Formats: sequence, structure tokens, C-alpha cells
Amino acid sequence: MALNLSLSEILVNLEKQIESLREQIGLHARQEEHHREQRALREAEIEQATARLESFRSVAAVAADLDFPVAVSAVPPPAEDLGRHPTLASMVERVVADRPEGERFGTRLVVNEVNRRFLHALRRPAEPPAVSLILRRMSAARRIHQVRAGKANHEALYTKEPPPARKKESHP
Repeated sequence: MALNLSLSEILVNLEKQIESLREQIGLHARQEEHHREQRALREAEIEQATARLESFRSVAAVAADLDFPVAVSAVPPPAEDLGRHPTLASMVERVVADRPEGERFGTRLVVNEVNRRFLHALRRPAEPPAVSLILRRMSAARRIHQVRAGKANHEALYTKEPPPARKKESHP
């Protein structure tokens, strides 16, 4: 294959190739320096981790020699009797009844507590819309009292005792 390149074109191409190779050598030298720095950092981290591991092993060996009394496993509380046909409403009422006087509670707290205490009796976990409806009905029946109305960005809050009555100010 014959090339129709002049001598000057060949010289220019070789010069460009040499310049490109020199740039690559510079790039690799910079990368080599960076990698040396990274290697030194990693070696220092390995030394620290090794020292920590050795101190942990020595503490673990001492702890293994200590005699601790055998922990007695906590007996799980007995399952609450909900009757023959337990309903979500009865579960919510029990959770609300167990709340301390004066405490404010919302739908999420009641949902979490119902699911924690009564999951064994539920076909599926309680969901906030259903619990919220039960709480609104209890509020309408005056068994609990709404302290704050729910909005798009926060839930309604309830309490077991009625809020204090507001005194009307008389204007002379």
C-alpha cells in the first residue's frame, strides 16, 4: 500500500505523535503521584483499624472471662381477651383507655399500638383511615375529646378528658 504523503507531512505526524506520547507520560506521572498518596492514606487507615481490632479483641477476651448472672427471659404478657368476635373498634377503645390522663394522642400512635398489641387477632394490620374514623366516632360520642383538628400536614389530636371551658370576657 503506497502512501502519497510528503516528507514534511510525515515529519509533522511524527512530531504530533511524540507530543501526544509526552502528554500521556505526564498524565500517568500525575496519576502515579495521586495513587501513591491514596496508597499511603489507605495504609494509615489499615494501621488504625488493626490497632482498634486488637484492642477490641483484648477487651472481648476480658469480657468473656467475666461471670454475669444468667438473664431470665421476660415472660411475654398474656394475650388480651377480646371476646369471641373482636373488632377494630374494641381494640382502639382499649388502647385509648390505657392512655394516661392528659396525654394527647393521634391516629398514628393508636394504629401503631393496636398493631403491636393485637396483631394476632387482626386479619391484616390496622390502617390509619379506619382508626381515624373510629376516633372521630368516639369524639362525636364524647368518649374522647378532640384537641386539634386534623389538616393536610398534621393529624388530629385527641385526649381523654374534655378541654377546660373558656371563660367569656365581659366588656363594660
